[in-house]
Amino acid sequence: MIKYYSKHIISVIIFLLISVIYFSPVLEGKKLYQPDKVNYIGASKEIVDHRAEYDEESLWTNSMFGGMPAYQISVVYKKNLISHCNQLFKLFIKGPVGAVFLYLFGFYFLLISLRIDYRLAIVGAIAFAFSSYFFIIIEAGHNTKANTIGYIAPLLASFLLVFRGKILLGFSLTALFTSLILYANHLQITYYTLILFLIIGIFKFIESFKQKTLSIFFKNISILLLAGLLGTLTSIDRIATTFEYGQESIRGKSELTNDMSNKTSGLDKDYATAWSYGIAESFTLLIPNFHGGSSSGALTTDSKTYRLFKNSQQASQAKKIIKQLPLYWGSQPFTSGPVYSGAVVCFLFVMGLFLIKGYLRWWILITFLLMLALSWGKNFMPLTDFFLNYIPGYNKFRAVSTTLVIIELLIPFLGILTLNEIIKKGKTNKVMKSFKYALGIVGSLCIIFVLFPNAFFDFEGLYDDQYGDALAEGPYEMSWLTTDPSLGIQVISDCADQDEKCSGPVRWASGNEAIKTATIDFYDKVGRRDFKSLGSSLIGFLISIILSVTAIVLLFGTSSDRKVRASRATVLNQIRNSIFTKIRNSKG
Repeated sequence: MIKYYSKHIISVIIFLLISVIYFSPVLEGKKLYQPDKVNYIGASKEIVDHRAEYDEESLWTNSMFGGMPAYQISVVYKKNLISHCNQLFKLFIKGPVGAVFLYLFGFYFLLISLRIDYRLAIVGAIAFAFSSYFFIIIEAGHNTKANTIGYIAPLLASFLLVFRGKILLGFSLTALFTSLILYANHLQITYYTLILFLIIGIFKFIESFKQKTLSIFFKNISILLLAGLLGTLTSIDRIATTFEYGQESIRGKSELTNDMSNKTSGLDKDYATAWSYGIAESFTLLIPNFHGGSSSGALTTDSKTYRLFKNSQQASQAKKIIKQLPLYWGSQPFTSGPVYSGAVVCFLFVMGLFLIKGYLRWWILITFLLMLALSWGKNFMPLTDFFLNYIPGYNKFRAVSTTLVIIELLIPFLGILTLNEIIKKGKTNKVMKSFKYALGIVGSLCIIFVLFPNAFFDFEGLYDDQYGDALAEGPYEMSWLTTDPSLGIQVISDCADQDEKCSGPVRWASGNEAIKTATIDFYDKVGRRDFKSLGSSLIGFLISIILSVTAIVLLFGTSSDRKVRASRATVLNQIRNSIFTKIRNSKG
Protein backbone atom coordinates (compact mmCIF):
# COMPACT_ATOMS: atom_id res chain seq x y z
CA MET A 1 0.00 0.00 0.00
CA ILE A 2 2.82 2.40 0.93
CA LYS A 3 4.62 1.53 -2.29
CA TYR A 4 1.43 2.17 -4.29
CA TYR A 5 0.90 5.63 -2.87
CA SER A 6 4.58 6.58 -2.78
CA LYS A 7 4.85 6.62 -6.59
CA HIS A 8 1.89 9.01 -6.79
CA ILE A 9 3.40 11.21 -4.11
CA ILE A 10 6.62 11.29 -6.14
CA SER A 11 4.58 12.27 -9.20
CA VAL A 12 2.92 15.13 -7.32
CA ILE A 13 6.32 16.38 -6.13
CA ILE A 14 7.62 16.28 -9.72
CA PHE A 15 4.61 18.28 -10.92
CA LEU A 16 5.10 20.81 -8.15
CA LEU A 17 8.77 21.22 -9.02
CA ILE A 18 8.00 21.66 -12.72
CA SER A 19 5.36 24.30 -11.97
CA VAL A 20 7.56 26.25 -9.56
CA ILE A 21 10.71 26.04 -11.69
CA TYR A 22 8.88 27.19 -14.80
CA PHE A 23 7.57 30.23 -12.93
CA SER A 24 10.65 30.57 -10.71
CA PRO A 25 10.42 34.40 -10.48
CA VAL A 26 7.52 33.89 -8.04
CA LEU A 27 10.13 32.70 -5.53
CA GLU A 28 11.55 36.23 -5.64
CA GLY A 29 8.16 37.72 -4.87
CA LYS A 30 7.47 38.69 -8.46
CA LYS A 31 4.07 38.42 -10.14
CA LEU A 32 3.24 37.67 -13.76
CA TYR A 33 1.70 40.64 -15.52
CA GLN A 34 -1.68 39.49 -16.85
CA PRO A 35 -3.60 42.17 -18.83
CA ASP A 36 -7.04 40.65 -18.30
CA LYS A 37 -6.42 40.31 -14.58
CA VAL A 38 -5.43 43.96 -14.41
CA ASN A 39 -8.68 44.84 -16.19
CA TYR A 40 -10.58 42.67 -13.73
CA ILE A 41 -9.00 44.42 -10.75
CA GLY A 42 -10.09 47.76 -12.16
CA ALA A 43 -13.60 46.56 -12.98
CA SER A 44 -14.15 45.03 -9.54
CA LYS A 45 -12.61 47.89 -7.51
CA GLU A 46 -15.92 49.36 -6.36
CA ILE A 47 -17.28 45.91 -5.43
CA VAL A 48 -14.15 44.93 -3.52
CA ASP A 49 -14.10 48.22 -1.62
CA HIS A 50 -17.75 47.75 -0.65
CA ARG A 51 -17.02 44.20 0.54
CA ALA A 52 -14.07 45.39 2.64
CA GLU A 53 -16.03 48.24 4.23
CA TYR A 54 -19.38 46.57 4.92
CA ASP A 55 -18.46 42.86 4.98
CA GLU A 56 -21.25 42.02 2.56
CA GLU A 57 -21.68 41.25 -1.11
CA SER A 58 -22.88 43.95 -3.47
CA LEU A 59 -24.99 42.63 -6.32
CA TRP A 60 -24.77 45.84 -8.33
CA THR A 61 -21.97 48.10 -9.51
CA ASN A 62 -22.09 51.54 -11.10
CA SER A 63 -18.53 51.39 -12.42
CA MET A 64 -19.26 49.30 -15.54
CA PHE A 65 -21.45 50.26 -18.50
CA GLY A 66 -23.30 52.84 -16.42
CA GLY A 67 -24.37 50.11 -14.01
CA MET A 68 -24.71 46.32 -14.19
CA PRO A 69 -25.13 43.25 -11.93
CA ALA A 70 -22.03 42.69 -9.82
CA TYR A 71 -22.45 38.92 -9.94
CA GLN A 72 -21.03 39.03 -13.47
CA ILE A 73 -17.83 40.61 -12.14
CA SER A 74 -17.02 39.66 -8.56
CA VAL A 75 -19.11 37.85 -5.97
CA VAL A 76 -17.69 35.66 -3.20
CA TYR A 77 -19.87 32.65 -2.38
CA LYS A 78 -18.57 32.07 1.14
CA LYS A 79 -20.68 29.01 1.88
CA ASN A 80 -19.71 27.13 -1.27
CA LEU A 81 -17.43 24.49 0.24
CA ILE A 82 -16.27 23.39 -3.22
CA SER A 83 -13.90 26.37 -3.13
CA HIS A 84 -11.81 24.48 -0.56
CA CYS A 85 -11.60 21.44 -2.86
CA ASN A 86 -10.52 23.74 -5.68
CA GLN A 87 -7.63 25.02 -3.60
CA LEU A 88 -6.73 21.48 -2.53
CA PHE A 89 -6.32 20.28 -6.11
CA LYS A 90 -3.95 23.19 -6.69
CA LEU A 91 -2.11 22.52 -3.40
CA PHE A 92 -3.42 25.87 -2.13
CA ILE A 93 -1.15 27.63 -4.64
CA LYS A 94 -2.62 30.62 -6.40
CA GLY A 95 -1.75 32.12 -9.76
CA PRO A 96 0.11 30.55 -12.70
CA VAL A 97 1.94 27.98 -10.57
CA GLY A 98 -1.33 26.54 -9.30
CA ALA A 99 -2.84 26.50 -12.80
CA VAL A 100 0.08 24.56 -14.32
CA PHE A 101 0.06 22.11 -11.42
CA LEU A 102 -3.64 21.52 -12.05
CA TYR A 103 -2.94 20.89 -15.76
CA LEU A 104 -0.34 18.28 -14.83
CA PHE A 105 -2.20 16.57 -12.01
CA GLY A 106 -5.55 16.49 -13.85
CA PHE A 107 -4.18 14.69 -16.91
CA TYR A 108 -2.10 12.39 -14.72
CA PHE A 109 -5.31 11.46 -12.89
CA LEU A 110 -6.98 10.57 -16.21
CA LEU A 111 -4.16 8.27 -17.31
CA ILE A 112 -3.78 6.60 -13.92
CA SER A 113 -7.53 5.87 -13.88
CA LEU A 114 -6.96 3.91 -17.11
CA ARG A 115 -4.16 1.93 -15.42
CA ILE A 116 -1.34 3.52 -17.38
CA ASP A 117 2.05 3.14 -15.68
CA TYR A 118 2.71 6.18 -13.48
CA ARG A 119 5.99 6.97 -15.27
CA LEU A 120 4.25 7.09 -18.63
CA ALA A 121 1.44 9.07 -17.02
CA ILE A 122 3.99 11.69 -15.92
CA VAL A 123 5.20 11.99 -19.52
CA GLY A 124 1.61 12.30 -20.72
CA ALA A 125 0.81 14.96 -18.14
CA ILE A 126 3.78 17.05 -19.28
CA ALA A 127 2.80 16.60 -22.95
CA PHE A 128 -0.72 17.86 -22.18
CA ALA A 129 0.19 20.67 -19.81
CA PHE A 130 2.77 22.20 -22.12
CA SER A 131 0.45 22.67 -25.06
CA SER A 132 1.23 26.21 -26.15
CA TYR A 133 -2.29 27.60 -25.82
CA PHE A 134 -2.49 26.70 -22.13
CA PHE A 135 0.39 29.08 -21.40
CA ILE A 136 -0.85 31.75 -23.77
CA ILE A 137 -4.08 32.07 -21.77
CA ILE A 138 -2.13 32.26 -18.51
CA GLU A 139 -0.04 35.11 -19.88
CA ALA A 140 -3.21 36.91 -21.00
CA GLY A 141 -4.84 36.50 -17.59
CA HIS A 142 -7.61 34.08 -18.62
CA ASN A 143 -7.44 32.40 -15.23
CA THR A 144 -10.97 31.00 -15.18
CA LYS A 145 -10.34 29.37 -18.55
CA ALA A 146 -7.06 27.86 -17.33
CA ASN A 147 -8.67 26.42 -14.20
CA THR A 148 -11.59 25.00 -16.19
CA ILE A 149 -9.21 23.30 -18.64
CA GLY A 150 -7.43 21.72 -15.70
CA TYR A 151 -10.64 19.91 -14.66
CA ILE A 152 -11.59 18.49 -18.08
CA ALA A 153 -9.27 15.47 -17.84
CA PRO A 154 -10.30 14.32 -14.32
CA LEU A 155 -13.97 14.81 -15.23
CA LEU A 156 -13.43 12.63 -18.33
CA ALA A 157 -11.75 10.02 -16.12
CA SER A 158 -14.77 10.01 -13.78
CA PHE A 159 -17.17 9.74 -16.73
CA LEU A 160 -15.31 6.72 -18.14
CA LEU A 161 -15.11 5.03 -14.73
CA VAL A 162 -18.90 4.64 -14.67
CA PHE A 163 -18.87 2.87 -18.05
CA ARG A 164 -16.08 0.62 -16.81
CA GLY A 165 -18.28 -0.62 -13.97
CA LYS A 166 -16.79 1.52 -11.18
CA ILE A 167 -20.25 2.84 -10.33
CA LEU A 168 -19.80 4.28 -6.84
CA LEU A 169 -16.36 5.75 -7.47
CA GLY A 170 -17.36 7.10 -10.87
CA PHE A 171 -20.56 8.63 -9.47
CA SER A 172 -18.74 10.36 -6.61
CA LEU A 173 -15.92 11.71 -8.75
CA THR A 174 -18.28 12.86 -11.53
CA ALA A 175 -20.29 14.86 -9.00
CA LEU A 176 -17.11 16.29 -7.47
CA PHE A 177 -15.41 17.31 -10.72
CA THR A 178 -18.66 18.64 -12.18
CA SER A 179 -18.80 20.91 -9.13
CA LEU A 180 -15.19 21.96 -9.64
CA ILE A 181 -15.39 22.63 -13.38
CA LEU A 182 -18.48 24.78 -12.84
CA TYR A 183 -16.85 26.54 -9.88
CA ALA A 184 -13.96 27.43 -12.20
CA ASN A 185 -16.62 29.43 -14.04
CA HIS A 186 -15.83 29.23 -17.73
CA LEU A 187 -19.09 27.96 -19.19
CA GLN A 188 -17.80 27.92 -22.77
CA ILE A 189 -15.12 25.32 -22.00
CA THR A 190 -17.64 23.34 -19.96
CA TYR A 191 -20.09 23.44 -22.87
CA TYR A 192 -17.50 21.99 -25.27
CA THR A 193 -16.72 19.30 -22.69
CA LEU A 194 -20.40 18.35 -22.69
CA ILE A 195 -20.26 17.93 -26.48
CA LEU A 196 -17.31 15.56 -25.96
CA PHE A 197 -19.34 13.53 -23.44
CA LEU A 198 -22.35 13.47 -25.77
CA ILE A 199 -20.24 11.94 -28.56
CA ILE A 200 -18.80 9.36 -26.16
CA GLY A 201 -22.36 8.57 -25.04
CA ILE A 202 -23.48 7.99 -28.63
CA PHE A 203 -20.66 5.51 -29.23
CA LYS A 204 -21.34 3.78 -25.93
CA PHE A 205 -24.97 3.45 -26.98
CA ILE A 206 -23.95 1.87 -30.31
CA GLU A 207 -21.58 -0.48 -28.50
CA SER A 208 -24.27 -1.48 -25.99
CA PHE A 209 -26.84 -1.94 -28.74
CA LYS A 210 -24.56 -4.36 -30.60
CA GLN A 211 -23.69 -6.22 -27.40
CA LYS A 212 -27.36 -6.21 -26.29
CA THR A 213 -26.55 -4.50 -22.99
CA LEU A 214 -28.77 -1.42 -23.36
CA SER A 215 -30.14 -1.83 -19.83
CA ILE A 216 -26.64 -1.38 -18.41
CA PHE A 217 -26.08 1.59 -20.71
CA PHE A 218 -29.19 3.42 -19.53
CA LYS A 219 -28.32 2.61 -15.92
CA ASN A 220 -24.89 4.20 -16.39
CA ILE A 221 -26.39 7.24 -18.11
CA SER A 222 -28.87 7.69 -15.26
CA ILE A 223 -26.05 7.56 -12.72
CA LEU A 224 -24.03 10.12 -14.67
CA LEU A 225 -27.01 12.47 -15.06
CA LEU A 226 -27.69 12.29 -11.33
CA ALA A 227 -24.02 12.95 -10.51
CA GLY A 228 -23.97 15.83 -12.97
CA LEU A 229 -27.11 17.30 -11.42
CA LEU A 230 -25.66 17.14 -7.91
CA GLY A 231 -22.46 18.79 -9.10
CA THR A 232 -24.41 21.50 -10.93
CA LEU A 233 -26.47 22.37 -7.85
CA THR A 234 -23.33 23.60 -6.07
CA SER A 235 -23.08 26.44 -8.60
CA ILE A 236 -26.73 26.84 -9.50
CA ASP A 237 -26.89 30.42 -8.18
CA ARG A 238 -24.07 31.54 -10.45
CA ILE A 239 -25.47 29.64 -13.46
CA ALA A 240 -29.01 30.98 -12.92
CA THR A 241 -27.91 34.61 -12.64
CA THR A 242 -25.67 34.26 -15.68
CA PHE A 243 -28.57 32.82 -17.68
CA GLU A 244 -30.85 35.64 -16.52
CA TYR A 245 -28.34 38.34 -17.40
CA GLY A 246 -27.56 36.70 -20.74
CA GLN A 247 -31.14 37.22 -21.95
CA GLU A 248 -30.71 40.99 -21.60
CA SER A 249 -27.22 41.16 -23.11
CA ILE A 250 -25.94 40.74 -26.66
CA ARG A 251 -26.22 37.00 -26.04
CA GLY A 252 -30.00 37.34 -25.89
CA LYS A 253 -32.46 37.52 -28.75
CA SER A 254 -32.88 40.90 -30.46
CA GLU A 255 -34.61 42.26 -33.57
CA LEU A 256 -32.51 45.44 -33.70
CA THR A 257 -30.65 44.77 -36.92
CA ASN A 258 -30.79 45.54 -40.62
CA ASP A 259 -29.12 42.24 -41.51
CA MET A 260 -31.26 39.31 -40.43
CA SER A 261 -28.90 36.83 -42.10
CA ASN A 262 -26.32 37.79 -39.47
CA LYS A 263 -28.67 37.23 -36.53
CA THR A 264 -29.08 34.22 -34.28
CA SER A 265 -30.95 33.76 -31.03
CA GLY A 266 -27.65 34.65 -29.34
CA LEU A 267 -24.57 36.44 -30.61
CA ASP A 268 -24.42 37.83 -34.13
CA LYS A 269 -22.57 35.49 -36.46
CA ASP A 270 -19.78 37.91 -37.33
CA TYR A 271 -19.10 38.58 -33.65
CA ALA A 272 -19.27 34.90 -32.65
CA THR A 273 -16.88 33.87 -35.43
CA ALA A 274 -14.43 36.80 -35.34
CA TRP A 275 -11.72 34.54 -33.94
CA SER A 276 -11.97 31.63 -36.37
CA TYR A 277 -8.99 29.36 -36.93
CA GLY A 278 -7.86 29.12 -40.54
CA ILE A 279 -8.30 25.75 -42.23
CA ALA A 280 -4.63 25.58 -43.21
CA GLU A 281 -3.74 27.17 -39.88
CA SER A 282 -4.79 23.90 -38.22
CA PHE A 283 -1.34 22.54 -39.05
CA THR A 284 0.04 24.63 -36.18
CA LEU A 285 -0.93 21.65 -34.04
CA LEU A 286 2.01 19.90 -35.70
CA ILE A 287 4.24 22.80 -36.82
CA PRO A 288 4.16 25.67 -34.28
CA ASN A 289 4.91 28.68 -36.50
CA PHE A 290 3.11 27.31 -39.53
CA HIS A 291 1.23 30.60 -39.79
CA GLY A 292 4.01 32.85 -38.53
CA GLY A 293 3.50 32.78 -34.77
CA SER A 294 2.35 35.74 -32.71
CA SER A 295 0.81 39.00 -33.92
CA SER A 296 3.44 40.70 -31.82
CA GLY A 297 6.46 38.47 -32.16
CA ALA A 298 10.18 39.21 -32.03
CA LEU A 299 12.96 38.65 -34.53
CA THR A 300 16.72 38.78 -34.06
CA THR A 301 19.20 41.21 -35.58
CA ASP A 302 20.33 38.37 -37.85
CA SER A 303 17.03 38.44 -39.74
CA LYS A 304 16.62 39.94 -43.21
CA THR A 305 13.72 41.97 -41.86
CA TYR A 306 16.04 43.71 -39.41
CA ARG A 307 18.50 44.55 -42.17
CA LEU A 308 15.67 45.91 -44.29
CA PHE A 309 14.49 48.22 -41.51
CA LYS A 310 18.05 49.17 -40.65
CA ASN A 311 18.60 50.40 -44.19
CA SER A 312 15.39 52.44 -44.16
CA GLN A 313 15.52 53.86 -40.61
CA GLN A 314 18.02 54.39 -37.83
CA ALA A 315 19.42 51.25 -36.27
CA SER A 316 17.90 52.03 -32.88
CA GLN A 317 14.44 52.21 -34.44
CA ALA A 318 15.01 48.96 -36.32
CA LYS A 319 15.88 47.12 -33.09
CA LYS A 320 12.72 48.45 -31.48
CA ILE A 321 10.52 47.51 -34.43
CA ILE A 322 11.67 43.88 -34.67
CA LYS A 323 10.70 43.30 -31.04
CA GLN A 324 7.02 43.57 -31.93
CA LEU A 325 6.33 42.47 -35.48
CA PRO A 326 3.10 40.94 -36.85
CA LEU A 327 4.64 37.56 -37.60
CA TYR A 328 1.18 35.98 -37.70
CA TRP A 329 -0.33 35.98 -41.19
CA GLY A 330 -3.52 34.00 -40.61
CA SER A 331 -7.15 35.10 -40.78
CA GLN A 332 -7.73 35.93 -37.11
CA PRO A 333 -7.71 39.62 -36.09
CA PHE A 334 -4.68 38.94 -33.91
CA THR A 335 -3.25 36.19 -31.76
CA SER A 336 -0.67 35.79 -29.02
CA GLY A 337 0.60 32.58 -30.54
CA PRO A 338 -0.32 29.29 -32.22
CA VAL A 339 -2.14 26.27 -30.82
CA TYR A 340 0.68 23.71 -30.79
CA SER A 341 0.44 20.22 -29.33
CA GLY A 342 3.94 18.97 -30.13
CA ALA A 343 5.27 17.22 -33.24
CA VAL A 344 6.08 13.93 -31.50
CA VAL A 345 2.73 13.86 -29.72
CA CYS A 346 0.91 14.52 -33.01
CA PHE A 347 2.87 11.71 -34.64
CA LEU A 348 1.81 9.31 -31.87
CA PHE A 349 -1.77 10.51 -32.24
CA VAL A 350 -1.81 9.68 -35.97
CA MET A 351 -0.16 6.35 -35.26
CA GLY A 352 -2.80 5.62 -32.62
CA LEU A 353 -5.58 6.05 -35.18
CA PHE A 354 -4.20 2.91 -36.86
CA LEU A 355 -2.96 1.03 -33.81
CA ILE A 356 -5.70 1.49 -31.19
CA LYS A 357 -8.83 -0.51 -31.94
CA GLY A 358 -12.37 -0.32 -30.66
CA TYR A 359 -14.86 2.48 -30.06
CA LEU A 360 -12.34 4.58 -28.16
CA ARG A 361 -10.47 5.33 -31.38
CA TRP A 362 -13.67 6.32 -33.15
CA TRP A 363 -15.08 8.69 -30.55
CA ILE A 364 -11.68 10.36 -30.31
CA LEU A 365 -11.47 10.75 -34.11
CA ILE A 366 -15.05 12.01 -34.53
CA THR A 367 -14.66 14.51 -31.68
CA PHE A 368 -11.32 15.65 -33.09
CA LEU A 369 -12.78 16.27 -36.56
CA LEU A 370 -15.90 18.00 -35.23
CA MET A 371 -14.00 20.33 -32.89
CA LEU A 372 -11.47 21.10 -35.59
CA ALA A 373 -14.19 21.95 -38.11
CA LEU A 374 -16.03 24.09 -35.52
CA SER A 375 -12.82 26.00 -34.78
CA TRP A 376 -12.78 27.14 -38.43
CA GLY A 377 -15.92 29.20 -37.81
CA LYS A 378 -16.43 31.71 -40.62
CA ASN A 379 -14.01 29.72 -42.78
CA PHE A 380 -16.44 26.77 -42.76
CA MET A 381 -19.87 28.38 -42.51
CA PRO A 382 -22.12 25.43 -43.48
CA LEU A 383 -21.30 23.62 -40.23
CA THR A 384 -20.97 26.84 -38.23
CA ASP A 385 -24.38 28.08 -39.43
CA PHE A 386 -25.98 24.79 -38.46
CA PHE A 387 -24.57 24.92 -34.93
CA LEU A 388 -25.32 28.62 -34.45
CA ASN A 389 -28.91 28.21 -35.62
CA TYR A 390 -29.92 24.79 -34.32
CA ILE A 391 -27.68 23.56 -31.49
CA PRO A 392 -28.93 24.96 -28.16
CA GLY A 393 -26.48 27.21 -26.37
CA TYR A 394 -23.79 27.22 -29.06
CA ASN A 395 -24.52 30.79 -30.19
CA LYS A 396 -23.99 32.16 -26.68
CA PHE A 397 -20.21 31.92 -27.03
CA ARG A 398 -17.68 33.80 -29.15
CA ALA A 399 -14.13 32.88 -30.26
CA VAL A 400 -15.08 29.54 -31.81
CA SER A 401 -11.40 28.63 -32.08
CA THR A 402 -11.65 27.78 -28.37
CA THR A 403 -12.94 24.33 -29.41
CA LEU A 404 -9.28 23.48 -30.02
CA VAL A 405 -8.95 23.07 -26.25
CA ILE A 406 -10.69 19.68 -26.58
CA ILE A 407 -8.32 18.71 -29.40
CA GLU A 408 -5.36 19.59 -27.18
CA LEU A 409 -6.76 17.08 -24.71
CA LEU A 410 -7.41 14.32 -27.25
CA ILE A 411 -4.04 14.44 -29.05
CA PRO A 412 -1.83 13.63 -26.02
CA PHE A 413 -4.54 11.30 -24.67
CA LEU A 414 -4.49 9.01 -27.71
CA GLY A 415 -0.75 9.61 -28.11
CA ILE A 416 0.04 8.22 -24.66
CA LEU A 417 -2.37 5.30 -25.12
CA THR A 418 -0.45 4.55 -28.32
CA LEU A 419 2.90 4.73 -26.57
CA ASN A 420 1.56 2.44 -23.84
CA GLU A 421 0.45 -0.04 -26.50
CA ILE A 422 3.91 0.05 -28.14
CA ILE A 423 5.63 -0.59 -24.81
CA LYS A 424 3.31 -3.50 -24.01
CA LYS A 425 3.40 -5.23 -27.41
CA GLY A 426 6.89 -4.38 -28.59
CA LYS A 427 7.99 -4.42 -32.23
CA THR A 428 5.11 -6.38 -33.74
CA ASN A 429 3.93 -6.27 -37.35
CA LYS A 430 0.85 -4.31 -36.27
CA VAL A 431 2.95 -1.71 -34.47
CA MET A 432 5.40 -1.36 -37.36
CA LYS A 433 2.58 -1.08 -39.88
CA SER A 434 0.97 1.72 -37.85
CA PHE A 435 4.36 3.41 -37.51
CA LYS A 436 4.87 3.38 -41.30
CA TYR A 437 1.39 4.80 -41.91
CA ALA A 438 1.98 7.62 -39.44
CA LEU A 439 5.47 8.31 -40.80
CA GLY A 440 4.12 8.43 -44.34
CA ILE A 441 1.30 10.86 -43.48
CA VAL A 442 3.13 13.19 -41.07
CA GLY A 443 6.47 12.98 -42.85
CA SER A 444 4.99 13.65 -46.27
CA LEU A 445 3.13 16.72 -45.04
CA CYS A 446 6.24 18.16 -43.44
CA ILE A 447 8.39 17.53 -46.51
CA ILE A 448 5.81 19.10 -48.84
CA PHE A 449 5.56 22.23 -46.70
CA VAL A 450 9.35 22.53 -46.48
CA LEU A 451 9.99 22.06 -50.19
CA PHE A 452 7.02 23.94 -51.64
CA PRO A 453 5.87 26.60 -49.14
CA ASN A 454 5.09 29.21 -51.79
CA ALA A 455 2.86 26.81 -53.69
CA PHE A 456 0.19 26.96 -50.99
CA PHE A 457 0.55 30.28 -49.14
CA ASP A 458 1.32 33.93 -49.78
CA PHE A 459 2.58 34.67 -46.22
CA GLU A 460 0.74 37.99 -46.17
CA GLY A 461 -0.82 39.17 -42.90
CA LEU A 462 -3.84 41.41 -42.45
CA TYR A 463 -1.75 44.36 -41.21
CA ASP A 464 1.47 44.04 -43.19
CA ASP A 465 0.73 47.23 -45.14
CA GLN A 466 1.39 49.46 -42.14
CA TYR A 467 4.97 48.18 -42.04
CA GLY A 468 5.36 49.03 -45.71
CA ASP A 469 4.44 52.57 -44.69
CA ALA A 470 7.02 52.44 -41.93
CA LEU A 471 9.68 51.59 -44.49
CA ALA A 472 8.54 54.45 -46.70
CA GLU A 473 9.11 56.90 -43.85
CA GLY A 474 12.84 56.36 -44.08
CA PRO A 475 15.12 57.33 -47.00
CA TYR A 476 14.69 55.33 -50.18
CA GLU A 477 17.29 52.78 -51.12
CA MET A 478 18.54 52.95 -54.70
CA SER A 479 18.50 49.22 -55.34
CA TRP A 480 18.71 45.77 -53.84
CA LEU A 481 22.37 45.95 -52.86
CA THR A 482 25.14 43.39 -52.51
CA THR A 483 28.81 43.97 -51.73
CA ASP A 484 31.63 43.77 -54.26
CA PRO A 485 34.76 43.53 -52.03
CA SER A 486 37.11 44.25 -54.96
CA LEU A 487 35.49 47.63 -55.53
CA GLY A 488 34.93 48.31 -51.83
CA ILE A 489 31.36 49.37 -52.46
CA GLN A 490 27.85 47.92 -52.69
CA VAL A 491 26.79 47.21 -56.29
CA ILE A 492 24.33 45.14 -58.25
CA SER A 493 23.54 44.72 -61.91
CA ASP A 494 20.35 46.31 -63.18
CA CYS A 495 17.23 44.17 -63.06
CA ALA A 496 16.58 42.53 -66.41
CA ASP A 497 13.17 43.11 -67.98
CA GLN A 498 11.59 44.52 -64.79
CA ASP A 499 12.35 41.48 -62.68
CA GLU A 500 9.65 40.93 -60.00
CA LYS A 501 12.29 41.14 -57.29
CA CYS A 502 12.80 44.80 -58.22
CA SER A 503 9.11 45.69 -58.19
CA GLY A 504 7.47 47.73 -55.47
CA PRO A 505 8.48 51.14 -54.11
CA VAL A 506 11.93 52.27 -55.26
CA ARG A 507 14.22 53.13 -52.35
CA TRP A 508 17.49 55.07 -52.23
CA ALA A 509 20.36 54.84 -49.77
CA SER A 510 22.04 57.69 -47.93
CA GLY A 511 25.40 56.31 -48.99
CA ASN A 512 26.66 55.85 -45.43
CA GLU A 513 26.94 52.09 -45.76
CA ALA A 514 28.67 52.34 -49.14
CA ILE A 515 31.18 54.92 -47.88
CA LYS A 516 31.83 52.87 -44.74
CA THR A 517 32.44 49.69 -46.72
CA ALA A 518 34.70 51.43 -49.22
CA THR A 519 36.72 53.17 -46.49
CA ILE A 520 37.31 49.96 -44.53
CA ASP A 521 38.29 48.15 -47.73
CA PHE A 522 40.69 50.96 -48.76
CA TYR A 523 42.64 51.01 -45.46
CA ASP A 524 42.59 47.23 -45.31
CA LYS A 525 44.34 47.06 -48.65
CA VAL A 526 46.88 49.68 -47.53
CA GLY A 527 47.61 47.63 -44.43
CA ARG A 528 48.08 44.49 -46.52
CA ARG A 529 50.21 46.45 -49.06
CA ASP A 530 47.83 45.33 -51.79
CA PHE A 531 48.68 48.26 -54.03
CA LYS A 532 47.69 46.41 -57.19
CA SER A 533 43.96 46.68 -56.54
CA LEU A 534 44.18 49.85 -54.43
CA GLY A 535 43.36 52.09 -57.36
CA SER A 536 39.97 50.55 -58.11
CA SER A 537 39.09 50.62 -54.41
CA LEU A 538 39.99 54.32 -54.19
CA ILE A 539 37.90 55.08 -57.27
CA GLY A 540 34.95 53.21 -55.73
CA PHE A 541 35.39 55.20 -52.52
CA LEU A 542 35.38 58.56 -54.34
CA ILE A 543 32.43 57.64 -56.56
CA SER A 544 30.36 56.53 -53.58
CA ILE A 545 30.83 59.94 -51.95
CA ILE A 546 30.13 61.89 -55.13
CA LEU A 547 26.99 59.92 -56.01
CA SER A 548 25.67 60.07 -52.45
CA VAL A 549 26.01 63.86 -52.34
CA THR A 550 24.56 64.14 -55.84
CA ALA A 551 21.60 61.97 -54.82
CA ILE A 552 20.79 64.25 -51.90
CA VAL A 553 20.97 67.39 -54.04
CA LEU A 554 19.08 66.00 -57.02
CA LEU A 555 16.42 64.10 -55.16
CA PHE A 556 15.52 66.62 -52.47
CA GLY A 557 16.60 69.85 -54.08
CA THR A 558 14.65 69.48 -57.32
CA SER A 559 11.32 67.97 -56.29
CA SER A 560 9.13 67.48 -53.24
CA ASP A 561 7.17 64.70 -54.94
CA ARG A 562 8.20 61.27 -53.72
CA LYS A 563 7.39 59.47 -56.98
CA VAL A 564 9.46 61.94 -58.99
CA ARG A 565 12.41 61.52 -56.62
CA ALA A 566 12.07 57.74 -56.81
CA SER A 567 12.09 57.87 -60.61
CA ARG A 568 15.23 60.01 -60.65
CA ALA A 569 16.83 57.72 -58.11
CA THR A 570 16.31 54.81 -60.50
CA VAL A 571 18.08 56.66 -63.31
CA LEU A 572 20.93 57.60 -60.96
CA ASN A 573 21.18 54.01 -59.85
CA GLN A 574 21.51 52.79 -63.44
CA ILE A 575 24.32 55.30 -64.12
CA ARG A 576 26.15 54.25 -60.95
CA ASN A 577 25.91 50.53 -61.72
CA SER A 578 27.10 51.16 -65.28
CA ILE A 579 30.21 52.97 -63.99
CA PHE A 580 30.95 50.25 -61.45
CA THR A 581 30.54 47.54 -64.07
CA LYS A 582 33.05 49.22 -66.38
CA ILE A 583 35.56 49.63 -63.54
CA ARG A 584 35.12 46.02 -62.51
CA ASN A 585 35.54 44.71 -66.06
CA SER A 586 38.64 46.82 -66.68
CA LYS A 587 40.50 45.65 -63.56
CA GLY A 588 43.58 43.77 -64.27
